[in-house]
Amino acid sequence: MKVMEMNDISEIKRILDENFSSYYNTLKIVSKRDDGKNSGSMIDDSEFKIFNYDRGILTKLIPKENVLCTVDGIDIKHKKIFFIEFKDGKIFGRGFQTERKLIRLKVLESLIEFVKLPLNMSFTEICLLEKIFILVYNEEAHFKIQDFKYERKKKLKEQIQDFLAQLQKYQKVEIYTDIHIYEKKEFIKKYILK
Repeated sequence: MKVMEMNDISEIKRILDENFSSYYNTLKIVSKRDDGKNSGSMIDDSEFKIFNYDRGILTKLIPKENVLCTVDGIDIKHKKIFFIEFKDGKIFGRGFQTERKLIRLKVLESLIEFVKLPLNMSFTEICLLEKIFILVYNEEAHFKIQDFKYERKKKLKEQIQDFLAQLQKYQKVEIYTDIHIYEKKEFIKKYILK
């Protein structure tokens, strides 16, 4: 499959900067929980900025009741588009299948909504762009009780690998170029500080 030219990604960056600069927010704003369970942000101490996608750009383009499930933020760097979802609550373990299905839905529907940006690109052309999906989770949410932490941490790693294998199906069919799941400290180290 042919990947679109860098000029296309540069043009997308220009259009986002021109039309949606007010939604270029710090991670504290973009990672803010909106589930009603907690009003805090997942990443509080970073001035790093990305585009606020679901509670920013799309609110300007689409009536809220018509928006599909989308990721929290998008970023463009290193000639790639990053679709980033922050999950501060528990998403791994028995009983959290719905949360994981919702994340998989966001992976796809974020691209569908991307077509609505004033880019003059079809869904097929967007699929040809170099895109990376990143899920950022909070490990602490899975270990509120300290008992058996080592065993639970080992089980969590297995569950993350299982979910990553599910998400990588989108990579195998070339919808995304790459897919990562990072614990929030790992995301700071590998993405923000890189």
